[in-house]
Amino acid sequence: MDDLYQQLTLAEAFGHTALLMFLYFLLLALILLLASLFNQKYAGLLADTVLIILGTVSTSVKADWMWLFPMAQSIPWVHYEKYLSKPIFPIAGSYLYLCVICAALAAASLAAARRYQAGRT
Repeated sequence: MDDLYQQLTLAEAFGHTALLMFLYFLLLALILLLASLFNQKYAGLLADTVLIILGTVSTSVKADWMWLFPMAQSIPWVHYEKYLSKPIFPIAGSYLYLCVICAALAAASLAAARRYQAGRT
């Protein structure tokens, strides 16, 4: 959150943070839903855990590959250089990344829900 005020107004920073974090948590929830629909709850939990851990590690060390994970996409202040207003990664790209993945997971969940049988192992 170093000097985010130099890049965005308070309202913009709050709005981006709230929306991106909502999309990130929605993505994690959709992974759990999809895994549950395939009766693989532990696989969903493992997938979420791996995404969170790899996202945390890569974002903490500011690795070049952190943009592959949704965590970096959901944190507005990592999108900008520390002291300049120059974006490192466009916020619009993060919205696109998260929305496309959430839409794909939602579509897969709807398809899986059509043939879901409760209690099936």
